[in-house]
Amino acid sequence: MPPDALRDDLSRLVFDGRYEELHADLVEILRHEIFRYREGLTTAEQTALSYERLRFLNDALEPASEIVRRPLRLFALHEWPGLLDSTLTIPMTIHYNLCVGSILEHGAGRDDLTAELRELEAMSSVGVFLATELGYGNNVAALRTEAVYDRHTREFVLHTPTAAAQKFMQNTGHPGIPKLAVVLARLLCDGTDHGVFPFLVRLRDADGPRPGVTITLLPEKPGLASDNAVTSFHHVRVPHRALLSGDAAVFTEDGVLDSALHSHRQRFLHTMDRIQSGRLCGTTGLLAAARAALFLTVRYAHHRTTFAPGAEDVPLIAYRSHQRDLFVPLAQVYAMTFLVNRVKNRYRDRADGPGPDHELNRLLAVTKAVATWTAAETLEVCRERCGAQGMLRTNRIIDWITAAKAVITAEGDNKVLLLKAAHDMLSGRGYTPPGPGAAPRPGKRDLLDTGFLTELLAFREHRLHTAIIRSMAERLADGASLFDAWNGRLNDALELARTHAGRLALEALTEAAAGAGTEEGRAALLGLARIHGGELVGTADGWYLAEGALTAGQVLGRPALTDELCAGIAPYATALVDAFGIPATLLGSPLADAAYQDHYDYREPDGTPITAR
Repeated sequence: MPPDALRDDLSRLVFDGRYEELHADLVEILRHEIFRYREGLTTAEQTALSYERLRFLNDALEPASEIVRRPLRLFALHEWPGLLDSTLTIPMTIHYNLCVGSILEHGAGRDDLTAELRELEAMSSVGVFLATELGYGNNVAALRTEAVYDRHTREFVLHTPTAAAQKFMQNTGHPGIPKLAVVLARLLCDGTDHGVFPFLVRLRDADGPRPGVTITLLPEKPGLASDNAVTSFHHVRVPHRALLSGDAAVFTEDGVLDSALHSHRQRFLHTMDRIQSGRLCGTTGLLAAARAALFLTVRYAHHRTTFAPGAEDVPLIAYRSHQRDLFVPLAQVYAMTFLVNRVKNRYRDRADGPGPDHELNRLLAVTKAVATWTAAETLEVCRERCGAQGMLRTNRIIDWITAAKAVITAEGDNKVLLLKAAHDMLSGRGYTPPGPGAAPRPGKRDLLDTGFLTELLAFREHRLHTAIIRSMAERLADGASLFDAWNGRLNDALELARTHAGRLALEALTEAAAGAGTEEGRAALLGLARIHGGELVGTADGWYLAEGALTAGQVLGRPALTDELCAGIAPYATALVDAFGIPATLLGSPLADAAYQDHYDYREPDGTPITAR
């Protein structure tokens, strides 16, 4: 088989057959000199450079409205710039997905918004999205920023009533960059609270914050130069047209609300709809960083040699301990990549309807949580396995680790998302648990059988679902409050959601293996599926043993089996990471180069070059 055939087969699957359509031009844009790695910048300089790069990227792409209307293109956009500038990703996703996306969604068909959209598409103003408040965090539905309607002037008066109601962590702080915001506020008229709606508000122009808008930069964050700030409003007047009520509500100039959404919760969820796509934007970006880290670390493990007892020096990758450290995350990242591909397609094909799509919301929540946690853990492993090299910013990984912290918290904290998904699963909203059945018979199956591994996960998912419902019913019957009954099973609910997501990821990876176009591709992906499935089962192997679903021999033999499977992946390792489509020259990292030592200009005190060894 030609040496590139395996790589190309795997790459086709990684990019779902759409690399040329969605990704190729992005890679070429990022080769420009403006994205070259820079040393020694202050925080303010890095912030300014990230905005400069964002504008360059925006000028090179199709209009923002076109990108937002093509979800797969929007998600693809999030996979690449963050590899070279983690800070850039933050204003990029907010500008495109949250700000422009909200205007298109909640201001559809409104010609009076054309000027603002053109301004955002030209990026003469950068779009921001103000939802989270200092005192309410993830509980955005409880926000307290007010938009009080003045009937006489037909204006809304935006006001921050308390310190807790200040908008918190949004990228509004860098001076000299005009910002146009979608601000979430509570619509009040004649003392009636109509719930949370979005408003289009100009926060700052080239001369600074607009009258009545106070912006205070937050303390610096290590590794991220985003201009996060606290923003508040002091009786800021905006015209009636600033309300982005969409097709779900009409608020007349006389102050009458006519809405098909009758509850405050429905209106809030409708207002926050772009957060759903935002979860996929952040997840795809962080998974791309995990893939890039594996690309660098696996290549470095083949170049870097070390001692070997009774033998000449060997590459790091020859050690079974190193193989397990890298190939287990490699299997997990492949599984998450294929799961995310499924969910991206499901999002693209979503049906517009009056109510929430509970199935899609569950998939977005569990996928964001498990995929970003997996990516973050992978980045930490890669950093460690590269040793001191992994600490150098020029090798990129340390910056991606900082970005991971932000993504895990953004667009819904992972643990909160999992608990919400688990609650919906237990309530039967958009979810049916795997069918009941006897425990899988371990004596007739083994842990190389991905069908058996999937059955084990489905069995645990069903048992957890049944046990939690039964336990809560018993607690309620005994007089416990709903909170106490739920609180007592929170950790089991988290495990239910994790097991569910793990099963979906294993199914996606197994399906991808079956769709490989080469025997080697099928063998490589099947090996990864066996590793990933074994790791998922291994996290609860005591439970499976107690349930009679695994034998003691299977539990005790699993570590050795993992080592054997990792050894089987070793011949495919380079092709598996090259399939991520990352040009080594794009990252500019010494780790990717067999001659990595030549990237460091070692010299004697008199300036004489030292021959690298």
